[in-house]
Amino acid sequence: MRTELRKILAVVMVLALAVSMFAFTASANDDTTVGDIVVATQDEATIDETTPDEPVVTPDEPVVTPDEPVVTPDEPVVDEPVATPDVLLYGDVNLSGKISISDATLIQKAVAELATLDELQATLADVDTDGKVSVKDATEIQKYLADLPVNGLTGVVLGEEPTPEVPVVTPDEPVVTPDEPVVTPDEPVVTPDEPVVDEPVVTPDEPVVTPDEPVVTPDEPVVDEPIVEPEMITITFYTAKTGWVSDADAYVVLVDVDTNTAYTMTYDADNTAWTAEVPETVVNIRFDRYNPAGDTVWNAWEAGNRGDATTYQTDGNSGEWNDEIAEVEEITIYFDNSETKWDVVAFYQWSDSSFGGYNVMTQIEGTDIWSIVINSNITTGLFKGTDEGSWDNAKQTNDITVDVATNGNDILFTPVAGATKWDTTASAYEA
Repeated sequence: MRTELRKILAVVMVLALAVSMFAFTASANDDTTVGDIVVATQDEATIDETTPDEPVVTPDEPVVTPDEPVVTPDEPVVDEPVATPDVLLYGDVNLSGKISISDATLIQKAVAELATLDELQATLADVDTDGKVSVKDATEIQKYLADLPVNGLTGVVLGEEPTPEVPVVTPDEPVVTPDEPVVTPDEPVVTPDEPVVDEPVVTPDEPVVTPDEPVVTPDEPVVDEPIVEPEMITITFYTAKTGWVSDADAYVVLVDVDTNTAYTMTYDADNTAWTAEVPETVVNIRFDRYNPAGDTVWNAWEAGNRGDATTYQTDGNSGEWNDEIAEVEEITIYFDNSETKWDVVAFYQWSDSSFGGYNVMTQIEGTDIWSIVINSNITTGLFKGTDEGSWDNAKQTNDITVDVATNGNDILFTPVAGATKWDTTASAYEA
């Protein structure tokens, strides 16, 4: 049908053209030349009934070219995905994009005033939402990493804090007040204090159930046992006799050997000890001393099974679980300077860092005896002929042992000339 219409339109157009040419040639006779244009007469004109190369477009029919797809109005427009900004998580204190033991360590350092948190880090560190950064926040992060139940916002995206859910009651749902239960006609009324007990039905041919055999009815609900979280306890790593553990900004991590879970410990300078809160189920323990960067273990104590004890006491690279900490006593040591004739005598100790390392001794007036008061935690050290920390060309003795059990609380060290350093002999001394 469409082809026939096109042919008819083509004939009409050719006829119209022929009429106009005929009118033009009427005044110029046959085969008239106008300028360089030769106008054919009506007899010479031929009618081409083929359709032109250009498509005929009717008003109601859209022109569709082969290479151009037709897009209907119903085709959806797909937006390109837009990249979302980085997500900030409660507990990601070091802003690394994830929550790790380094975040708990950073909080511990901030509490011990070994690191400073900016306002954003402090917000992300306060996971227990008590308005301050404390060891409790580090503990919550450690519980989160150990897949233990946590209290607070650890792992929650900043700005998406959960809000209390408010139940929505539709008009068709009955409103139940605490004192008025809603009872449907087919449901028995059960008061809270009166349990419903199904009486067993016994037919003459059915055996009677004795009291030792429980009767389970199909309607008895299955009660899930509540999840009981383990209690938290404090483990103490007592280092009074190994004070160098806290030197060089090092820190200690408690490791649960059974689960390989790490807990960052907090340093208590007053008691020369490190502490950490862990679940009471943690019994097989190792203590790791890390460098400040947290990527190298400088020292490790395989403490083993703690039993019921919670305090591990170390006197070097070993130690024992013992909750009874010996009382610290004062000891006076003396040095006879009559042979060494040093201008000043200082005592340098190895164990108790709280003692201060180098300490200049006091000369007893009118004598060559120098003295200093130390505590019973100090078990080793040496004497130096200078109050400076440098070891270059230092005058010094070999290491000494503070043996209170043998020499009492007043010990005199007498220097004996050696090859490169002074040796010493120790004896009881009466001031």
